[in-house]
Order: sequence, then structure tokens, then C-alpha cells
Amino acid sequence: MKRTIKLWCMVSLLMLAILVGCSPKEAAVSPPDEIMPPAPAEPIVVPDESQTPPELTETTAPTQPENIVVEITASGFTPRSVTVPAGSSVTFVNTDRAPHWPASGPHPIHTGYPGSTIRKCNTGEESAIFDACESLLKDDRYTFTFTEKGSWKYHDHLDPSLTGTVVVE
Repeated sequence: MKRTIKLWCMVSLLMLAILVGCSPKEAAVSPPDEIMPPAPAEPIVVPDESQTPPELTETTAPTQPENIVVEITASGFTPRSVTVPAGSSVTFVNTDRAPHWPASGPHPIHTGYPGSTIRKCNTGEESAIFDACESLLKDDRYTFTFTEKGSWKYHDHLDPSLTGTVVVE
């Protein structure tokens, strides 16, 4: 019995020594080479109440028009919504094998964008309306320049379930 206890004690000590020897050692932390002095505190400035602060005016740079491309696929317009500054052009490119016809909402009259109506297609006013006025075949393009600020919904006249929005700021 004593022999068994001694054997268990020796095995336990041996296992403990192995565990201690195999455990990871903590890396010694060396002090930094240089100790930085604390940053000097900034002086507190008390404004003179008799002086009025200069008036702040907000200036914004004029927003430049952009040229945005919207792809038309079998699943719709990509991106579906774009935001552009006034004067920007949006080019609709049909990347699908099926024909598509981008036009201002609502379907079928296309009067959502100011001055637009499908009735102006094939007239002298066609270039001023947000309406391709014809089917775009694969790789065909239609470009419209948005001058009116607002949120303008559009659709595919051949598949009115395909819709999008141009926000003009």
C-alpha cells in the first residue's frame, strides 16, 4: 500500500514538472528606451467679453455636374437609385439581350419629370423629355441631362415592374 502511494506521488510530481516545463513563459517586458515627458497643457484663453467674435459664414463649393451610368439588365436597373447635382447626365445602357425603354414615371404616360410626356416622342421636343422614346437593344444607350431638382421616378416602358429613381440636388 505504501509502495502504491509513493508511486502515485512520484508520478504526480513528474506530471507536474512536465506541465510546468511545457507551459508558455511570459515574455519579459523591457522598459522603454526613452521616457517622454507629459505634453504641456494648453493655456486656457478667456475671451474678452467686449469683443464680438467674427461671424462665421458657410461657403460651399459649387457642385459639378456628373455623368452617371445606369445599367439595364433582365432584373432591373443598376444602381436602382442615383443622386446627382443638377445639370448631371445619366446614361442608361442596356446590357440585357432583351430590349428595354427607360422613361419617366408613371407608366404609361411618362409625365413625372417636368415637361415630359410620351406624346412628345417623335416630335421636335423629344430631346427635352426624360424618355428614350424607343426600345434600346443590347448595348444601346440613352442619355438624359437632369436640370430640375427633385426625386424623379422612372421605369422600363416595356416592363413597368422595373423601376428606379434619380434624385437631383
